Amino acid sequence: SGEIKKLLTDVFKGGLLIADVAKTADLVTKTGDPRRGRDIYLDKKRTQCATCHKLEGVGGEVGPDLSKTWETHTVAKLIESMLEPSKEIKEGFATWTVVTKDGKVYNGLKIAEVNKQFVLRDATGKDLRIQVDEIDEKAESKTSLMPEGVVSQLSLQEFLDLVSFLKSREAQAELRK
Repeated sequence: SGEIKKLLTDVFKGGLLIADVAKTADLVTKTGDPRRGRDIYLDKKRTQCATCHKLEGVGGEVGPDLSKTWETHTVAKLIESMLEPSKEIKEGFATWTVVTKDGKVYNGLKIAEVNKQFVLRDATGKDLRIQVDEIDEKAESKTSLMPEGVVSQLSLQEFLDLVSFLKSREAQAELRK
């Protein structure tokens, strides 16, 4: 769509520039290295992918499981999800904001509301238990817990490698070994 193409022509904070989806998909196929992309995916200091997302049993449980993205997602969808994570939030992965009566603010995924506790999972994967009677207000947000610009520190080649990994059945299967 025109909206996606416009998004992908913007320069992101780290200098990542993607001219159009078709060209990028072609570059992923021609120059993307899924094994280098796997290393980028697993690099918790640079990308945080594996901190939040599980893939083939490896990683965190904050964001959606990314296993089988090679089958379920187009290159365009993968690019959009990384560059504009709040555009489409998978059901059950909305961010909640909770404000306690003493003014503390918490953000995370709603895991449960049981035993008079509201349980949120923060972006680091830590579960926060807040007593329901201590809550002043709580609301579901339209903003993803995945931050905008999460891949902005990557070079274009690193980004292509990461997308290539997310489209590679073989490279993802190697995580199970």
